[in-house]
Amino acid sequence: MVRALGPTLTGFGIAAALSDPMVDLRDGAGNRIATNDNWKDSQQQAIAESGFAPSNDSEAVIVSTLAPGNYTAIVSGKANSTGVSLVEVYELDSIGRLLKFSSRGFAGGDDNVIIAGVILKGSDNGTICFRALGARLSPALECKACSLIPDSICLIHKEQKSALTIIGHSQKNAIESSGLAPANPAESALLIDLAPGNYTAIVSGVGGATGVGLVEANHLP
Repeated sequence: MVRALGPTLTGFGIAAALSDPMVDLRDGAGNRIATNDNWKDSQQQAIAESGFAPSNDSEAVIVSTLAPGNYTAIVSGKANSTGVSLVEVYELDSIGRLLKFSSRGFAGGDDNVIIAGVILKGSDNGTICFRALGARLSPALECKACSLIPDSICLIHKEQKSALTIIGHSQKNAIESSGLAPANPAESALLIDLAPGNYTAIVSGVGGATGVGLVEANHLP
């Protein structure tokens, strides 16, 4: 399941939430698999039975059975509207095939950072490599006009009651051995063994820098 939320975010203090999000799901070749504007337009019963139906009818959801491979969810505002949105991916079965996610967004100043959440299920710990990329995105994304983050930081937090506590730090040798070391030394990575639970990766520009960044979470064997 892919969800794109906007109006729901206003209840969490997000003043500039996207009023009417839309979502496209595409395969690794860029072909459109499905698209949705308002979640009740299609698959309403399946979405409701999943327990993840949005509270606002204008939010967008896609449920799809996917073959192994790479997929992209693209969230945009209807009628070219803009604002803050939350895109989520859920595995609705219990097999656990989701090995990596990445999200591209704009990191602004103050609270306008890129935020990515991960829920690690099961009873065993998992080794996750988080990466925050920015300095080398222009050629890869053909985004020559983008203002890219020249340097980036990635902090991992775990909720402990009402507090957010930093629990990880960079591990240079282990990250290089994993094959996931960023090509640019200004970019950031954390390799952490995590117990099941909810985690958040926050990406921002060092020294108040702003621009487009990519946050990744890679689940290692």
